[in-house]
Amino acid sequence: MNLFLFKDDVLRWILLFSALIPSFGIAQEQDDFDAQNLIKLNALPLAFGKFAVEYEHSVVNRISVGVEVGFFPKSRLPFRSIIARRPSDSAVQDLIRNFQNSGFSVAPEVRFYISSRERLTGWYVAPYFRYATYNAMTPYAFEVSQEFMGQVVYERSDVIPISGRVDSFVGGVSIGANFKLADQWFLDCRIIGPGYGSAKGDFVGNIQLEEFEQQVLRERLADLRQDLHDFTIPIHIASEVSSDGLTINVQRSPWATLRAGLSIAYRF
Repeated sequence: MNLFLFKDDVLRWILLFSALIPSFGIAQEQDDFDAQNLIKLNALPLAFGKFAVEYEHSVVNRISVGVEVGFFPKSRLPFRSIIARRPSDSAVQDLIRNFQNSGFSVAPEVRFYISSRERLTGWYVAPYFRYATYNAMTPYAFEVSQEFMGQVVYERSDVIPISGRVDSFVGGVSIGANFKLADQWFLDCRIIGPGYGSAKGDFVGNIQLEEFEQQVLRERLADLRQDLHDFTIPIHIASEVSSDGLTINVQRSPWATLRAGLSIAYRF
């Protein structure tokens, strides 16, 4: 009798274990699917004083979605010395050299992996959209003089603090590869990611101006408008001058960007 009970117990355990095997398989598959997330730190922007993190989630075997968020504290333009060579006006050159900006960007993307290997690995093509907002400021050196019968009767040398905001909207495509370093660690190399779009914004500079000073400033802003229009990627502006200072409207202008990255990623 005891032997039969023992056999019944063994049979029950075998049946129970057999019933649980599919459940273990489903749970394992679910765990694997849940682990198809990457959090990344892009090391490349750190060289320019910027900080960018990215999240990526695998949707199906060869397709993922992600978003990159970037922050950049107040800093001067990279390659400003090269950019400042373009305009001939020394005041405009100083404007570019002293230009400072800070901002925030967000770039959602969809990745299509070419490789049929493990999820989130191999070469990829990734269409993206990028929105960025920049808070910018630059001092503008304003010097004016007035003569009467060959004699200087009025001189003024001042600095106009110009500040404002620019918003850009860009779409593009990135090409890169995601390499698996270890079980949970990856190296994401975004080799190139050209993008093109537009930007617009507004700037103000507060200063008290006499009537003839306003006219001088209008003429100088007209020169600035021409210099910006002659850039490789032209920037279109409209300006107004009053007794309280100036306003500059950056009209919808072409805007280009080039995304690149070298990111350490952790899978979870």
